[in-house]
Amino acid sequence: MSASESIGRDWYWDADGHLVIEDPSLGGTWWNYLFNDSAQLKIDPFGQGASWSREPRIQQWGRGRRELWLRFPDGRCWCPSGWPHRERSASWRCIHAPVWTRIEGRLGDIEVHWRVFIPRQGQREVWTVEVRHHGRKPIEVTLTHVLFQPLAGCMGSVGYWDAEKQLLLRHDFPHHAAYEDYERLKQLANYLYLRPLDTPDRWAASDRDYLGSAPPGEVPEGISGELPGIPAALDPSCAVVQYDLSMDPDERRALHFIAGAAVSPEAAALACGDLENEAALRTEFASLESAWLKTESTLQIETPDPEINRYVNRWAKKEILWMARLWRNGISTPWRNELQDSMGYSLFDFWAARPFLDTVTSAQNRDGYLKVWNTRPGERPNHPLVDFHHNDGGIWLIICQCLATHQSGDIQVLKREIPWSDGGAAPLLDHLAAALEHTAADRGDHGLVRMRDGDWTDPLNGPGRKGHGGSGWATLALAYACRRLGPLAAEAGRESLAERCTRLHAELTEAAQQQLWTGDRFAYGIDDDGNRFGDRDDDRVWLNTQSWAILANVATPEQIPLVRRIVETRLMTPLGPLLFDPPFRQWCPQVGRLSLKVPGSSENGAVYCHAAAFWAAALAHCGDLSAALDVLRRILPGHPENPCSQSGQPPIWQHNFWFSEPGSPRFGRTSGVLGTGTVAWALFTIVEQIIGVRATVKGLETRGKLPPEWGQVRITRRFRDGRQHVKRRQD
Repeated sequence: MSASESIGRDWYWDADGHLVIEDPSLGGTWWNYLFNDSAQLKIDPFGQGASWSREPRIQQWGRGRRELWLRFPDGRCWCPSGWPHRERSASWRCIHAPVWTRIEGRLGDIEVHWRVFIPRQGQREVWTVEVRHHGRKPIEVTLTHVLFQPLAGCMGSVGYWDAEKQLLLRHDFPHHAAYEDYERLKQLANYLYLRPLDTPDRWAASDRDYLGSAPPGEVPEGISGELPGIPAALDPSCAVVQYDLSMDPDERRALHFIAGAAVSPEAAALACGDLENEAALRTEFASLESAWLKTESTLQIETPDPEINRYVNRWAKKEILWMARLWRNGISTPWRNELQDSMGYSLFDFWAARPFLDTVTSAQNRDGYLKVWNTRPGERPNHPLVDFHHNDGGIWLIICQCLATHQSGDIQVLKREIPWSDGGAAPLLDHLAAALEHTAADRGDHGLVRMRDGDWTDPLNGPGRKGHGGSGWATLALAYACRRLGPLAAEAGRESLAERCTRLHAELTEAAQQQLWTGDRFAYGIDDDGNRFGDRDDDRVWLNTQSWAILANVATPEQIPLVRRIVETRLMTPLGPLLFDPPFRQWCPQVGRLSLKVPGSSENGAVYCHAAAFWAAALAHCGDLSAALDVLRRILPGHPENPCSQSGQPPIWQHNFWFSEPGSPRFGRTSGVLGTGTVAWALFTIVEQIIGVRATVKGLETRGKLPPEWGQVRITRRFRDGRQHVKRRQD
C-alpha cells in the first residue's frame, strides 16, 4: 500500500482501482465527472452536482441538487446519500469509478445503492436506486427520488406528467428580446425530462408541492406521501417521483430513472427509447465499461511507483479525454489549451486526437496568425479575453502538432491538406511554417517575441499592451518550437525549412542570452518602456523562463546549474516549484491584472501545476530523472507531504494549482479547478522522457537510462497499427 493509501480509512483504492470514500467530511472537491461528447455531470459524494447538455449549445440544465429519501412505517426518514440529512447510525460510502459513481448506505436491515452513469451517446444520465432488505420480516418503505431543476425565468415555466410518454417534463422558453430570436431559440434543449422506468405512485413538479412549508433543514412535507400530482406553473420546479415498496426478506428492488434535456417531448421520449427496460440498461452499462477498458489498454505502464502507474494507466487518460473532446466544457476558451490537451490525447490515441488538433489548425490565417482565445461555434463569447491579442497561438500550434506527428509514426501526416480560416488549404507542414514565420516576424528591436496582451500567462497584461514589450517565455518557447520542427522538416524533405529553423533558433538564443540572462537566472521579459523584469534588479525569479531556456537548448551547460540552483533555493516548496517568487501583494502597473490576484493563488506565485510540469520536463531533458519524477509526484494529488485528506484534492483528477502562500493555514489546499495542461505534459514526461519509450516518425525508440530508484519498467503503447510491449531494465 502506498503512502497516500495508508492515511486512515477516510478513503482508499478498492481491488478494481476505484476510489472509495468513507469519510463524508472530506466532501468539498471530492467529486467525479462523467461525460460523453454531448453531456456532462459533475457529481460529489452525496449525489450533488451540475448537469450540462452540449447540443446545440452548452447549457446547465439542473440546479445541481438531488435528494433520495426512504420513509419507514414508524415515520422515520432517511437519506441514504447522507444529504441533506445525515443519519449518524447509518453506514455510508461513495465509490467513484471512471464511468460511474455509486453511493451506498445502510440503516438497520435496509441497504441502498444509488448509482449514476452517462450512456455513451445522448444528452442524458441514468440513475439507479437499488434497495435490499436484509431483515427476516416483510417491510414497507416509501422511496422518493428528487431532481431539482432550474428556477423559473421571467418567461415562466411549466412542469407536468405526460402519461402517454411516461415523462415528467419541465419546459420554459429562454428569455429574449428580438422577435427574430424565436426561431433560433426554439431549437435549444428547452425541455427537461425525467423518465422513470416504473410508473410512480405519486409525483410532483414544483418545489412548493414537494417541500411544502417545511423550513430549510427539515424533512420536506412531500416525503410523508402527500405529493399532489398536479401540474406546476411559474414556481421553481423539480422532478419528484415516489414509490411504495413492499419488500420480503432478502428481496432486491431496483428503480431506474433517465434524466436529460431535449428540444421537445417527442425528442425526450426518443432519447429514452433504447433504454426502456432493465436489460437494456445493463447492456449499455456493460458496453460503457468495456469501451473504457479498451481506452485504458492503449497505454499501460508498470513501474515501482503505484501512484504514477495509476495516474498514467487510468485517470490521466480520462481527464485528457474530457479536456480534448469537450474543450474543457468551455464556450470561450484558449486554443493553447485545446492544442496541448489534444497533444496529450495523441500519446495514447493519435487518430482519435487528430481531428481536434486539425480543427484548431484550420482556424489559422494564411499569414500564419492563430488567434488564441476563441468561442465555440454557435455560442456567444462569454470571456473578455476573446477580444485581445495573445502571442503564443502559433508557437503552441508548432509544438503540439510536431509532438503529435511523432505519435502517428508516419511522416506523411505532415502532408495532409488542412484549410486556412480565410480560404484555401495547405499541407500541415505549410501551416507550421507559416506559424513560425508569423511569430518570428513579431519581434521587437530587442529581438524578443512581442508580448502583446499576454503570453502563456494570460493575466500578464501590463508589459506589452502598447505593442513594444517582449516576452522571454515566448522567445524561448519559439526556440523550442524550432527544435521540434526542424528535424521533422528535414525528414519530410523540406531542407530549406529545416535550415530556417536552425538559423532562427540561433537568433533567438542570441537575443535571449543578451536580453534575458542576468548571471543567475533568465529574466521574464522587457516591458513597453524598455525595462527588464524578473531579473536581479527586482529580485523576482520566474519559473517558466528557467524551464524553457533548458527545454529550448538556449541555456548553456554552464548556466544550467545556476538556473537549477535558483529554482531550488527560491522556488521549490513541498508542493513543487512556485510560478515565481515573491508574489505581488499590491497593484503593479508594470505587470497588470496578474498583480491583483490573491498572493499565492493561481498565476500570482502559486505552485501552478502546468508550469511545474514544464520544469519536470526540463529536469528530464537534463537527464535528472529522479528530480523530474519528484516534481511530478509533488504536483499530483496524494504526495505524503500534502496528502489528499489535507489538500482537499481527490486523486482521480488533476487540479491546476496549489494555494502556496507561506504560513497560511490554507497552504497546500487545492484550487478545485478541473482542466489543466499539466496532464498532457506530465504524461509526455513520464512516458517519453522518464520511461524513455518514444514515438517517432521512424518508429518506437528507447532512449536514456531509467531513474536510479527504478529497477525495471514495462510499458504497452498503441503505435501505428498495433500495440508495442517494451520492458526496460536498469543498466
